[in-house]
Amino acid sequence: MPAAEMGPPEQQAQEQAMKNAMLDMQHLAHKLRPMPEDPDAVVAHEAVIQALVSAPSFQELSEDDDGGDAYDDMPKIEAILNDCAAFGEDGAALKDLEGTPRRNAILLYYKLNQQRPKLEAAGLQLAEETECRASAALQKATKMLVQSQMLMPQQRWVQATLGVAKASALVANSLWSHADEEAQALMGTILKSEGLRLPRLSLRAAAAASGGEIELDPESCAACSEVLAGGKVDIRVCLSRDHAGADGVVTQCSNPQGIWEAYWCYVEGHKPKGTPNSLLAAQPMVVTDLDQADVEARITFGAPPTEGSYRLTVHIVSTSVIGVDLAADVTFKVVADDVPDLA
Repeated sequence: MPAAEMGPPEQQAQEQAMKNAMLDMQHLAHKLRPMPEDPDAVVAHEAVIQALVSAPSFQELSEDDDGGDAYDDMPKIEAILNDCAAFGEDGAALKDLEGTPRRNAILLYYKLNQQRPKLEAAGLQLAEETECRASAALQKATKMLVQSQMLMPQQRWVQATLGVAKASALVANSLWSHADEEAQALMGTILKSEGLRLPRLSLRAAAAASGGEIELDPESCAACSEVLAGGKVDIRVCLSRDHAGADGVVTQCSNPQGIWEAYWCYVEGHKPKGTPNSLLAAQPMVVTDLDQADVEARITFGAPPTEGSYRLTVHIVSTSVIGVDLAADVTFKVVADDVPDLA
């Protein structure tokens, strides 16, 4: 096709970017799909990062160079990260990665661990080119994770969705762990610099036939409710904010959308062993008032057609704050509709 018929350069660039994003998402879907031998296995953030750094567009970060100073810096970056156990036991995070994907992984892990006290104390001096490549890797990972936050729920894959969301929070803050006390302290410092408090949350949820009132037990989820086969199920979710308020001066101009906290509420439907559990719902829960004590959501879906007891798990996950994820089990019982048909 003549160049003139292909459209202006801006249009061509946009179309190519869309094509690249599609290829990346296909790659991530393949890498993070449930495995037949253990379809509900947890997807750790190491697996998400391995999928990211081996994606097609990630290779563009290094495909047109001959190494240079960045390659010279790789051994000392890897050594200090190994000393921090940043790659997990026996370097599991780098397992099966070679060449460009391995270098991209090392650079990305460097950015995720850069604020780590042990790494700062080491006084690691890197070439400017290395720092630029590491920042580019972080930016690429951030963009791909935002895209995959929309992709994985569409596949109804529970563990892949949770894994991507939790990895997103780490990458968004350049932190290395949801559970490590030093990482959590840094998360608190980041929020405090914005006048915000580290979230302290508790979760309650219950299910009942659609349309009725759902009482939430103060201490736990409500007792098993009955729902007619083929009917509708309502889930009431209440997220309590024990940290309500602010720690400093926060201004609306620093947050033009007026959303101070945002969480994803994912509902997991449990299935028989060997069959992947299914993601039944993905709904945002947002905080627009820092003094708000509770955030609630109501989720409705179709009840199974077969009688029996069913278990759901409600997951609360943040893609921007580490260490605040919660889960609560909810049960309901499907019973037959014993109303006789009209003659």
